[in-house]
Amino acid sequence: MATVRSATEDAKRQTKEIVDGSLPSDMRLSSIGGMDIDELAYGHDGDLPRKRTDEERGR
Repeated sequence: MATVRSATEDAKRQTKEIVDGSLPSDMRLSSIGGMDIDELAYGHDGDLPRKRTDEERGR
């Protein structure tokens, strides 16, 4: 189970790096309807949601 989670984390990290490197910062959304986009896109379904600070969101 830990190996699968580690591989998933690595794949999501690589995807995020590609998106962050290709999409201009002014076109990135941080949230939609109060939901954190990064948490939705890169979080695990089994993880409990937590409120991130503005600094963690890069604001």
